[in-house]
Amino acid sequence: SAAKDRKIDSNEGKTQTIGWQSLLTFTILSLAWLVGFASRLFAVIRFESIIHEFDPWFNYRSTHHLVTHGFYNFLNWFDERAWYPLGRIVGGTVYPGLMLTSATIHWVLNTLHVTVHIRDVCVFL
Repeated sequence: SAAKDRKIDSNEGKTQTIGWQSLLTFTILSLAWLVGFASRLFAVIRFESIIHEFDPWFNYRSTHHLVTHGFYNFLNWFDERAWYPLGRIVGGTVYPGLMLTSATIHWVLNTLHVTVHIRDVCVFL
C-alpha cells in the first residue's frame, strides 16, 4: 500500500511538471507573438500602414492580383511592371506561399464579414 501511494505521488508530480512546462511554453510563445505583433503595430501607428521597399511591394501586387482575378489567372499572369521593360511570367517564377497565405486570411476575414483591405493583411503578415 505504501509503495502504491509513492507511485501515485510520483505520477502526480510528473503530471504537474508537464503541466507547468506546457504553461511555460505557451506563455513564452504567446509573449514572443505579442512582441512580434507589437513591433509591426508600432511602425503602423507611427508611420501609417505603408509598404516599404520593392520586394514587399511586388508581393502586395501579386497578392492583390490573386485576390482580384483568382488562382488560375495568377498562375498565368504576365506582369509587365516587373523586370521592366521585359516583364515577368509570375506564376512560374515565384514561390506563392506568402501570397496564398495573405489571400486566404483576406478571404476568411471577408467571409466573417470583417472588411479589411488586402494591403493591411500584407502589412501585418
